[in-house]
Amino acid sequence: MGKTEQNLKASEDFIRRVLEKNFRQKVDPDALRTAAEKLCDALPEPKKEAA
Repeated sequence: MGKTEQNLKASEDFIRRVLEKNFRQKVDPDALRTAAEKLCDALPEPKKEAA
């Protein structure tokens, strides 16, 4: 999963929802962005199908 702005925003939203719903925690926006970047780095890129 690349670090596009769309992927980062989706990751931020996911992390924010999980923390708020399950742990009732708010997160600093800078820490949230850092966590989203790490999440995007950890997820593999989709494999291209052979033509």
